[in-house]
Amino acid sequence: MRGVAQSITVTAGRIGAALTSFVFPSLFALYGESFAITFLAIVAGISSIITFLLIPETKGKPLEETSREIQVLKA
Repeated sequence: MRGVAQSITVTAGRIGAALTSFVFPSLFALYGESFAITFLAIVAGISSIITFLLIPETKGKPLEETSREIQVLKA
């Protein structure tokens, strides 16, 4: 379970990094430095808020308890 979740997050991170490397130069060329940096900062901020609100904290919890919580969320 954790291995699958970790591979999904690593893949999402790599896709995000690849997209950023393509999107940032275009934003920079079209709208300027301040817009490009502000836009990416806003996207990062929104992503952080969504992660904080929607992903349950698992620090200090045994795997069995975390698995039960996920099963409840799936139902």
